[in-house]
Amino acid sequence: MGESRIKLAALFAGMALSVHAFGEGIESTAGSEQAFISFDQMGWKGSIGAGAGIVPSYEGAGTHRTHLIPLLDAEAGRFFFGTRLDFEEGYESKPTNEDRKRAGAKLSWADPRYMQAFFGVNSSQSASSGLPQYNAESGIKDYGINVNWRHNYSRKWFSNTGFQARRLSGGISGSPLVATRLETSASFLMGYRF
Repeated sequence: MGESRIKLAALFAGMALSVHAFGEGIESTAGSEQAFISFDQMGWKGSIGAGAGIVPSYEGAGTHRTHLIPLLDAEAGRFFFGTRLDFEEGYESKPTNEDRKRAGAKLSWADPRYMQAFFGVNSSQSASSGLPQYNAESGIKDYGINVNWRHNYSRKWFSNTGFQARRLSGGISGSPLVATRLETSASFLMGYRF
């Protein structure tokens, strides 16, 4: 059995992991002897940082908002979970050792639970909001293009700038929650790798 892989990518990450990330390891005691186990020894790697982005107010919104983007991306081993599948293909270039540029296309599929949670309107929601009922089904959620530039200031510090344009699919465009099918977003963040 191979080592298990856990991938955590959280917008609002738990503080416990970020405290350990800054400490670059976990201290343990065994009897009277102390040992320091680094994240590398545990098979963990990742990054932590923050930035800002301009994104739609919600998926399908006709308005945008600016918000802080906390970044926590940590992994160890191999494990995946989720109800949305993203398929992405792109072209990547490394014009210098410090820079990585990427352009790509993306397609997202989601199951009915995910689609209903974000785009559906059940009977009680309809009664309280006045919006018509809408049952969202599984299928293609959106497709789009993205460009990204990552710059490495050192082995540990980096910045990431990105732009994305995507179109919500026809299957959810009938939702009363969708004001526009075309969405754009831009972001910039600074990060530290551990």
